[in-house]
Amino acid sequence: MLITLCVLLINSLINTLIFRWMGSTWRDSVYSGALLSQIGEFSFVLVNMAVSIGLIVEYSYQITLAVIAMTMMLTMIWISVIQKFIYKLPDKLLVS
Repeated sequence: MLITLCVLLINSLINTLIFRWMGSTWRDSVYSGALLSQIGEFSFVLVNMAVSIGLIVEYSYQITLAVIAMTMMLTMIWISVIQKFIYKLPDKLLVS
């Protein structure tokens, strides 16, 4: 769970900074970052290929599968938490 939380947090942060750099408001950037925070379905294909050619061992494979599945399951909760957070902050902080 800790790895999953870290993945969601780091992905959200990176995506938020990219959206902000591209000119979006802070509120839109944070929300967009949360929307794109899950690892995604294509990661299943990539991790299967990595284990089949011997790039990762079985333990890493199992951990990676668990993190991918957990991020996909928790994304809607994560987005709800982020939405509540950004709409409680004053507009002055997030609009500019």
